Amino acid sequence: MNKYILNEDLPIKARLINIVYVCSFFGSILASIARMIMKVELLSYIAMIILMLSVVVFFYIVNKTKKYTLFNNIAIFGVCNLIWPLIFFTNGGIHGGMVAYFVLSFLLIFILIDDIYLYIQLGIHLLVMLTCLYIGVYRQDLILADLNATQQFIDSIQSILVSAFLVGSITKFQAMLIEYEKKKANRKEILINTLNQITKLLVTPNTLKQDAIVEEALLLVEKAFRTDKITFWKITANQDNSAFTRKFDYNNHKVEYFEINSDSIYSDHFDSYKCRLANKEIINNYSKEVSPYLDSEVVLVIPVFIEDIFYGFISYERFELNEIFNSEELNILKSISLFIGNGIYRDDTAKSLALETEKAISSAKAKTEFLANMSHEMRTPMNAIIGMTNLALIGKDEERKDYCLDKIKDASVHLLGVINDVLDMSKIEANKLELFNQDFDLVKLLDKVNTVINFKIEEKKQHLVVKVDPLIPLNLNGDDFRISQVITNLLSNANKFTPIEGKIVLDVKLVKIENDDIYVNISVTDDGIGMTAEQLGKLFNSFSQADSSISRKYGGTGLGLVLSKKIVELMDGTITVTSEIDKGSMFAFTIKLKKVSKEVLSYDEVNWSKVRVFVYDSDSTVIDYFREITRKKNISCDTFSNLSNAIKALDKNTLYDYYFISYDSIERDNVNLATYIKEANKDRDLTLIALISLEWEDIKEKATELGFKTFLKKPVFASNIIDTLTIHAKPNVLKENDVKENIDDIDFSKHYILLVEDVDINREIVLAFLEPTLIKVDCATNGLEAFQIVSENKGKYDLVFMDIQMPILDGYKATLKIRELEDEYFKNIPIIAMTANVFKEDIDKCLAVGMNDHIGKPISFEEVLNKLQKYLKDGR
Repeated sequence: MNKYILNEDLPIKARLINIVYVCSFFGSILASIARMIMKVELLSYIAMIILMLSVVVFFYIVNKTKKYTLFNNIAIFGVCNLIWPLIFFTNGGIHGGMVAYFVLSFLLIFILIDDIYLYIQLGIHLLVMLTCLYIGVYRQDLILADLNATQQFIDSIQSILVSAFLVGSITKFQAMLIEYEKKKANRKEILINTLNQITKLLVTPNTLKQDAIVEEALLLVEKAFRTDKITFWKITANQDNSAFTRKFDYNNHKVEYFEINSDSIYSDHFDSYKCRLANKEIINNYSKEVSPYLDSEVVLVIPVFIEDIFYGFISYERFELNEIFNSEELNILKSISLFIGNGIYRDDTAKSLALETEKAISSAKAKTEFLANMSHEMRTPMNAIIGMTNLALIGKDEERKDYCLDKIKDASVHLLGVINDVLDMSKIEANKLELFNQDFDLVKLLDKVNTVINFKIEEKKQHLVVKVDPLIPLNLNGDDFRISQVITNLLSNANKFTPIEGKIVLDVKLVKIENDDIYVNISVTDDGIGMTAEQLGKLFNSFSQADSSISRKYGGTGLGLVLSKKIVELMDGTITVTSEIDKGSMFAFTIKLKKVSKEVLSYDEVNWSKVRVFVYDSDSTVIDYFREITRKKNISCDTFSNLSNAIKALDKNTLYDYYFISYDSIERDNVNLATYIKEANKDRDLTLIALISLEWEDIKEKATELGFKTFLKKPVFASNIIDTLTIHAKPNVLKENDVKENIDDIDFSKHYILLVEDVDINREIVLAFLEPTLIKVDCATNGLEAFQIVSENKGKYDLVFMDIQMPILDGYKATLKIRELEDEYFKNIPIIAMTANVFKEDIDKCLAVGMNDHIGKPISFEEVLNKLQKYLKDGR
């Protein structure tokens, strides 16, 4: 009954009419009891029952439809002008009780009716009352039930009492309502003032921090709305926005902020309510009906929308006051929640913007420093190239010219490396860096890396140690070019930041083997300058270096580690770094490779069981390598790190096929072991091999005098050892990279090729490369000219070197036109792209249009010869 009578959400007139209905209902019950005592006629009972039912029906209809003004008038009209006249005719006509009824009806009209309806109702009721009085005086025959004097007396008393009770109750209740409305108006004013204060706090520019502003606003809410706990929940960014995380809790006059990634108690059980909140529905209920995890008695949940996007919600909980929030509180809290949500959103946005701005400034600064470093890195070799070119032009001494040309070559290689880094970086930025997997030999790869980095190591007289886990299969499948790029980057960094005569260790370890997957860990450790924690945090950022001042001192583009990290991640690996100032650094990465069943490298058959090898070196790494490799090949090998033990073995007249001797020990030891061996084997053709750390050209003359036939460069690798043994066991077998030294043996004089190149200087370079091969060359300067020459000279050319970017007709279209010619000659003639477009997609495009192969610019002499040998016959 409270819901309909005392509900503060109902208008005051609605509550008054409801109390009238209640009083009328109980009054009719009392009147019915009185009729029973008086034993009146049945018709009077029926009239009272009709009165009770009418009251109940009207009460239900009015509160169901909530059309209080309309039904108020209908109810008053029915009670005053229909029901009560019925009672008049069934209860003896005019007497004290009926007079009390009519007086009460006038009071009800005055209390409950407003505006013009008051005069209408008074006029109608006055007319009805006069009609009843007239009938009661002049037409007694129309009275349906007479009452004797005693009954009339009792009826008059009970009517007066009931009427007095009804009027008194209504008047008292009206006074209570008026007082309540005053309090309600005062509370509403407090709530509105709170809203104004909070609005001023959150909207007006303020010197306070956002956290302090929110805390002050929540304190005002707590006092005004009698809340005990306020929590802001923010949507967690995921696929279906199903989780909510706490931004803050306000409890016991304090705000506790949470990391936005903290777990939310609503993430698992709020599914039934998230849709309602997302549809802007407010949940105002007892807390146990919302969530069993809440300890409060009452909870109000208001969704917050920012620019019509569901941003989160605020929950207001009451622990002590067991009363749900009324409509006025709810409406004002909706506005407050929106202001708080907008304030938090603005603060989050401002923080995010500040962070992004800081990142942008940092990135811009890093890019500026990067461009400055890049300018330095590119201008330095360019200055060397231009300067040495000028010196070569004016120099008359051939040795001086050769010196300048060597320096130009070195500077050009360095410049190409810088350009390649920039191009690779552009691919990373465009997310186009791809791997090209193929079978390779791990030791050969390390050997090539060593060749690239070795001159820098020697320049600073550093000691490079290479360790390879013997359990790693040497034949693997992966992108060997990218792997060597990463290792070279790490070794270059180590070399750069390690002092003169420092130590660098390259360690390759097996992590695990799972079916055909091989996980390998490769680390580079140095004893250089090391890095701080702050510098470590910048290492793998694009266009950034650990310290811009370091780049000025040591040089570098700052791209190597970024490229390395991306390459390693593409190989399903990770890269890590540990470092300590003045103690050095260790970079390590783990990658996944594939095992292959066949050997990548093959050697001519040698009866290894008949081969005997002597090794002398104080370096235990070298000794270990020889032991491991010769054991696998079933080669008899004696190794010595002590000179006296080595001499004792030689004195036993033991004969060896190969003698590997550390050249570094020749001048250090008191006995020249090479000379000692020669004197002990004067009648034999000895194979003495020098193990060296220096450049062979620097010691070649003296080493040859001592009897050394060849050398092995440290650090030694298994493939180098086997290559050396194979070559010197069968002299007619040449080393893979020995093409340049045997250029005189190359003869392509029987072949004719077409060179398609639009740039004069590029044609000159290729023609100069090809001159020693004696091959015949015609030239074309664009794709259309190339097509015409080939089509008009069927059978003349054995191969076409085709540039890509050319005027009139590019290399792609020229190739397509040649392949479209009907004769089989045009479909089969080898066409090799010779272009600066060196990305994988460029190579794929060349093959797709019908080219057979690809050579990247700048052109390598060895690569050109390899292609000629691959596609032409009788080259040697």
